[in-house]
Amino acid sequence: MGNPTASVLQREATITQDDNASALQLILGLARTPAWVGGIGAMAVGFLLQAAALATGPISAVQPILIVELSFTLLLAPRCSTVACTGGSGMRWPG
Repeated sequence: MGNPTASVLQREATITQDDNASALQLILGLARTPAWVGGIGAMAVGFLLQAAALATGPISAVQPILIVELSFTLLLAPRCSTVACTGGSGMRWPG
């Protein structure tokens, strides 16, 4: 659950940033955002858990578990997001 949590937290943090900021301003602004820092921490925890799983189990057993993280991300994002994912949010849907 480390990587899905990191994805959701970092997405939330970037929504609050100024679209016209320079790259340096954006990075500095994100570094002061608790959600972004929490996302980095969650990513580090996820990486360490993946490394531990791969060190203790065969890749044929660990890889399917790692792939399921995408499902957790898709389930977690709408529940935690403060912004609705609609056509007006900047996303482009095919069709």
